[in-house]
Amino acid sequence: MKILTLPNSLVLVFILVFLTSQPVRADMMKSIPLLTQSLGVTESQAKGGTGVIFDHVKQKVSAEDFAQVAKALSGVDSLVDLAPKASDLSRQIGGLSPALGGKSDLTGGMAGVAQRFGKLGLDAGMVDKYVKMILDFAQSEAGTAVTNIIKSSLV
Repeated sequence: MKILTLPNSLVLVFILVFLTSQPVRADMMKSIPLLTQSLGVTESQAKGGTGVIFDHVKQKVSAEDFAQVAKALSGVDSLVDLAPKASDLSRQIGGLSPALGGKSDLTGGMAGVAQRFGKLGLDAGMVDKYVKMILDFAQSEAGTAVTNIIKSSLV
């Protein structure tokens, strides 16, 4: 029987600490079949809607926070790229609203998300369903810290 020596034990402890301290990394693409099955949407709608939600998150949180989300949930950037873009008029109105004393997210808020869902053939009622499923997936796959970043942008 071989007995572990102190240096071997330290190496084992280091490996265990290293493996358990690595950030959780999940593939956001794994959520797409869950969305299609649970919500009865197409794959294109699932990807586009998820991309819209994460594009909204990207616009609302700091670059550092979004980088943390994208690192923990791989594929987020690809989904954002697949999302339908806000209309030019929405961007122009959103850009003017601070000059009128309003917030810059007048149309870039959740109303803007619903408008972009419409481009996918999804009604505004689907936004809440997507958000719930995305938050549940993020919580189970990436943990509380990442989920809280996402939640903070959806308030």
